[in-house]
Amino acid sequence: MHKDKMITIKEGAKLTGYSEEHIRRLARAGQVQSQKIGASLLISRTDLQEHKTRSFSRWAGGLKLQT
Repeated sequence: MHKDKMITIKEGAKLTGYSEEHIRRLARAGQVQSQKIGASLLISRTDLQEHKTRSFSRWAGGLKLQT
């Protein structure tokens, strides 16, 4: 597990603009580190931010500039 800050799903949604359900899917798929504490699911802030950056880079890499 990362030694960085763990945040709630709601905080992750505000940080990234992703829906809470999308973040839960990322956690279930192992694409971001997560930890269940009681009824709460916490996710790695760093992993989530890195995922957002990677996703944007892939999306932006497919864009073609019109000339």
